Amino acid sequence: MNSSRYFLNFGIILSLLLIFCCAGCMPMSDIQKASSKGSMVKVDALLEKGVDIDDFSPLHGTPLSIAADQGDMAMVQHLLDKGADIDLCSPLSTAVWDGHAEITRLLIEKGADVNSGWQSGSALQRAAEKNRADMVTLLLTAGADPDGSGGGDPLWIAAFRGYDDVVLQLLAAGANPNLRNCLDVAVRHSPSFVTIYLLLENGADVDARDQQDMSALHFAALYGRTEPVRLLLKYGAKVEFVAESGKTAEDYARENGYPVIVEMLSVKQ
Repeated sequence: MNSSRYFLNFGIILSLLLIFCCAGCMPMSDIQKASSKGSMVKVDALLEKGVDIDDFSPLHGTPLSIAADQGDMAMVQHLLDKGADIDLCSPLSTAVWDGHAEITRLLIEKGADVNSGWQSGSALQRAAEKNRADMVTLLLTAGADPDGSGGGDPLWIAAFRGYDDVVLQLLAAGANPNLRNCLDVAVRHSPSFVTIYLLLENGADVDARDQQDMSALHFAALYGRTEPVRLLLKYGAKVEFVAESGKTAEDYARENGYPVIVEMLSVKQ
């Protein structure tokens, strides 16, 4: 298994284990339970007793984020009317992650910070990870930073997964494909040839190299990806680059038994 995928999957599994292990030792508070059950009467009764409407726990979030997670539009509206903090624990990113478009629209209309995030990243990052082009549109239209507040994570994730529509939207909104070397990750992991084309057309550095001096062309040759090799060469990728291993892209293609790629690269020498 590729190391990037291994660590990504390991992180997800570890997070799930932590959630299951902690669920028993960190039960919901009364107002969190009332929110999760959609009981406005119970919520109001607790508020009258002085219970904090933004009662928070690291595991469950706030009553508002719980309602957003469950897609309970009426409870979300009710808690907002009662003065719940719209950004604490980022109910917006929670609604996006769970695909609740109407709640997402409501939170944006009510002034939620479209660049906010909690635990698993910003709302835009979560929309990209879920391949929710509709959510990406909502967030970008509302002013979300296409670069994920400078980190480049939304585009990197979409490029990794080969989500062409999301990649196109983010690039059209001005996302920088070189913040996290999106071309490299697309060539290595993306099932979509279109994603690679979109990145190159929108300014991705065709010769960007990683910590081992490997370029996208090195990886395309290493993994036998003929069409990406052809496309990278069309955009001027340098075939003479030598990686830290002392090998060129042609060396990798030859070692791994890709004669068509070897021929393509040797012609460019």
